[in-house]
Order: sequence, then C-alpha cells, then structure tokens
Amino acid sequence: MPGAVGAGDPHLEQAMLAQLPPVSYLGRWPRGNSAPPPSPAPAGTAAAAPPAAQGQASAGSPGGGLAQAGAGGAATADEAVQTAEAKQAARPKPVPPPRSGEQRKAALDAARQRNAELKALRAGLQSGELTLAELLALAQSGHAAGRMPVRTALMALPGIRTARASQLMIRAGIGGGCRAGALSAAQRELLVSAVGTVRRQSTAGRR
Repeated sequence: MPGAVGAGDPHLEQAMLAQLPPVSYLGRWPRGNSAPPPSPAPAGTAAAAPPAAQGQASAGSPGGGLAQAGAGGAATADEAVQTAEAKQAARPKPVPPPRSGEQRKAALDAARQRNAELKALRAGLQSGELTLAELLALAQSGHAAGRMPVRTALMALPGIRTARASQLMIRAGIGGGCRAGALSAAQRELLVSAVGTVRRQSTAGRR
C-alpha cells in the first residue's frame, strides 16, 4: 500500500519545518526565575571567568607572581627613599654662630691685610727680590706666606707658567691644592732644586 503523499520527500519535509513558529530564547527560560538568562557566548570564544577566579589564576601563573613581586619591590624602594628624605629633612643644618658688627669688621680687616701681604709676596717673586726658598722658609714660621698656594708661588716666578708649574709640583710630589705652609722638608728641597734646574736651563737656552 502506498504511503502518505510526500512521505520520504526531503524537500517537502524541509518546507514543513520552515513553516513552524520560531521558538524564542527567552521563552524557554523558566517563568519562576525573574533574572534574565545569561547571554550565550559567541562561537569560538571562551567564557570570561569571574574576577575572583581571574585573580587566582593570575596569582597562580608565573607571570602574575612576577608582576606582584615587582610591584612589591618598587613599593619597598619608594619607602626607603621616603625614609631617607625624611631623615635628611629632620637633620638640623649647621648654623654659624652669630657675630657682632665689630667681629665682622675685624675679620674683614684681617682678610684684607692677609691678601695685601700675599700680593706683596707675589710681587717680590716676580721682581726677583724674594726667592722661592725664602718664601718657603717664611711659610714655616707662621707668616702669611704659609697660606699661599704652591701653584700661585711657582707661577709668580719669571718664566714659569701653568704647564711648567704642574710639572714641577708632580716632580716634587705635591698635590694641586697644597699650600706652602703644608710642605715637608723633603718636598721643599725637591721643589727648590727643580726650580733651580729649570732656571739654569732657560738661561742656557737664551745664550
């Protein structure tokens, strides 16, 4: 006996299925639940994890642990810098003792007198009235010559400039900022001998 009309016809079955009313997604949600159903995730993407789960995952992963360790190290460094700055700000700055007007005037007069004496010594070295040995002897006796830098004394001698003065000081083992009153006996002898050698060489060259 032949079957029903259209039975086994795939085209007819597809047409009948297309005529069925569409089923709503919300219609399938239970009516007793007032909260809307979660929206379906797009195809090909993973569902987002809750914040707590994400935090645990990041903490458990190697990269997350390194990030937290780096943040902790930066915070510790900032705290150390702030502590050092606070200690430096709390440290009292040295304040010179107050001086009266007479004391300031006396100090100014003493500085002027010392500068005048040093100027006179340089003039004596330039003119040849004072030798380097005599200057160094005065420097050891508490004279104002003891405050004159050795480089200044050498450059006051005729024919000695910056480069030659540096060479003489290196030969005698004297530092760049050393003063005449701080020289030892051996340094004074070496310096006077080196200056005498330079003067004799320059004199012989002129002849």
